[in-house]
Amino acid sequence: MKSLKPAWLGLATVSVVLPGVSSAQERTAESAVLEEVVVTANRRAQSLQDVPLSVTAFSAEKLKDLRIVSTIDIAQFTPGLTFAATAGEGQKTNVVMRGVGTATASEILEGNVAMYMDDVYMSSTSGLTSDLYDVERVEVLRGPQGTLYGNTVTGGLIHYISRLPSQQFNAYTNVELGNYGQKRFEAAVGGGVSENLSVRLAGIWNQYDAYMENTIGADRNAAKAGGARLQALWTPSDSVSILLRGRFSDNNPNTGPSFKPRVAYLNPATGLGEPVPATLNFFNRCAGCDAAGNPNSISSGSIWTISANQPGDLDVRREGYGVKADFKIGSATLTSITDWEKVDKFYLEDSDAAPLKTVDQFSDTVAEQFQQELRLSGSADSLIWNLGAFYLEREVTSLFAVDFRGSNGAFPTWRSDGNTKRKSENKSAYGQVELPFAGNWSAVAGLRYYEETADDNILNTRLLANGTRTTVANPTATTSFSNWAGKVGLEYRPRAGTLLYGTYSKGVRPGAFQNPGVVPAGVSPLVKEEQLGAFEIGLKTDFDGAPVRLNASAYYYDYKDMQTRAFLGTQSFTFNKDAKVKGVDLEVQAKPTDGLDLFLTLGWLDGTVPDMPRRGLTGVRDTELPNAPKITASAQGRYTWQLGSGAEFFSLLSASHRSAAFSEVENNPVQRVPGYTLVNARAGYRAPGGGWEAGAYVNNVFEEEYFTFIGFVTSIGIAQQFPGRPRWMGVYVNVNFD
Repeated sequence: MKSLKPAWLGLATVSVVLPGVSSAQERTAESAVLEEVVVTANRRAQSLQDVPLSVTAFSAEKLKDLRIVSTIDIAQFTPGLTFAATAGEGQKTNVVMRGVGTATASEILEGNVAMYMDDVYMSSTSGLTSDLYDVERVEVLRGPQGTLYGNTVTGGLIHYISRLPSQQFNAYTNVELGNYGQKRFEAAVGGGVSENLSVRLAGIWNQYDAYMENTIGADRNAAKAGGARLQALWTPSDSVSILLRGRFSDNNPNTGPSFKPRVAYLNPATGLGEPVPATLNFFNRCAGCDAAGNPNSISSGSIWTISANQPGDLDVRREGYGVKADFKIGSATLTSITDWEKVDKFYLEDSDAAPLKTVDQFSDTVAEQFQQELRLSGSADSLIWNLGAFYLEREVTSLFAVDFRGSNGAFPTWRSDGNTKRKSENKSAYGQVELPFAGNWSAVAGLRYYEETADDNILNTRLLANGTRTTVANPTATTSFSNWAGKVGLEYRPRAGTLLYGTYSKGVRPGAFQNPGVVPAGVSPLVKEEQLGAFEIGLKTDFDGAPVRLNASAYYYDYKDMQTRAFLGTQSFTFNKDAKVKGVDLEVQAKPTDGLDLFLTLGWLDGTVPDMPRRGLTGVRDTELPNAPKITASAQGRYTWQLGSGAEFFSLLSASHRSAAFSEVENNPVQRVPGYTLVNARAGYRAPGGGWEAGAYVNNVFEEEYFTFIGFVTSIGIAQQFPGRPRWMGVYVNVNFD
């Protein structure tokens, strides 16, 4: 690993971020910090303080303040949100919100927390880690959103919203240089082409060297990613607008992600995964060793240093094209959203990341989707209404292979292949109404009915050491599910600037058919539909006479047939369990004096899965929800010095904390991710009028060693500990052309 220079602690003065303060206007010390935040969480433009939902929003300015440059960076500053990288940087990421998230490693199934990009649902969970560029804002909606956003949205959703074309010319470029040889270039240009046509082109290139040093091979966790987005907005009349979009991205670092291995075993006395004691020869290799004979010393030293004898690879490519059309019809608006997307992902992994070879695996996945949504919205007197229909067609083909090899790296003892093809159709219709009554009260009610049908074809084969290939199983299945999601709520506004609300929401997630070859005895290959009943109360208020804002919510979830996972050998299987979740989310924003902005967030969560069995033992126990830390907190401050020329100098300091959590629902001790705290700093100079800006930053100032996820492969005796990034520092220059 390259040596790291001391962090630029002089940057760490004070900082702010007001995730959610939505103005992209230039800052001045005298400007009102508690500005109106405009979001579209209810499918229409509203002030954030008027939305009866638990929402965190990041404007373009706040994204820059916090140096949120990736889709997963927002988790540091959002209460109750966790991104768990289950297979290393740039690969598959489990998104968990308030304890609800995708617990399966399948490339086939959709996530519980929906990811949207410009009103388009991104159903593929492959390669969700990607660069952000030319973004207008990001909205995070906590809790089931099945009424307006789809039946799979049981945990919540994250919506990334790009900057739209306009008639006014605008362009910018941002150049960044950092350690590990990082070179990041971002640019956009847009404006009017004719009276009724405007376009915008944006692009990103990000490259850095590997930050995981491999003492016996190629280093790991590098990046070489690029992307582009082209938009054209045609407005032939005041009542018609048509937006065409095309997007492309490619992440191909050629090194592949990796993890820090730890020798572990399934303790027959407890039925849980635990570190192998130094004196125990559990795998009949040597005391304290894994199944290949790797000693427990492979887990010693820096978490960013490994000794892996096999190469890795990763290539994720996404492309999509869409049309959004809006037609004003009297007081109503008809919106049509049509979109197609394809994701290609190849992944090669050294599954033990150790000197002696045990297991390698690779996957090759192609996912295509087509979606069409029609939405009619409007108002009549004081009644606000939304009606819509949604159609989603997905086809996913995934080849997954595992090679079992002798400790000397000879020809595979055997190889297991699984080739899965899934084709599904989802159709739904929905409606929601909001009606004020009795002066300061309002009521909301919504309903969505869905039907989903899926055809699954799974081919399991095994290649033996003598070269013979046999078919182990070739199951096919057709599954159909239908149900309703919905919401009812009350809102009360006792005075201007204060909102009290209470809601009940029901979220549903369709079931699925899984590979019978990875399902243990007693577990059905048919995964049941899950349902979540969410009760929430909330308060949003601005304090009279003081620039202070408080947004708070408390919730209780009754989680039926939660779809979760466990490992059997080298592969995972999915099963259903009930769970209970309760928690509180807080966001406080303040401006104690001119030039100083503060923002605090806190999420507290208690999630329990009752009566979890222990492997190979009788009896049950209660466990914690996976990837759901009890505490998620952040604090940010920003101080701005106004210079006489109209220029300004600013400094920011932020800290975020995650308490300990287990990576799997079985709560294996070896899969307990320790809690950690990250400190980031940034400082810069902004020229008069905001024409250009230059600055420097340090992320993970104190080089905290932390993991984001820990997997456990029982058959080879390895816990896979996926690390977060080390200290990262850089300088940047941003130039605006308006």
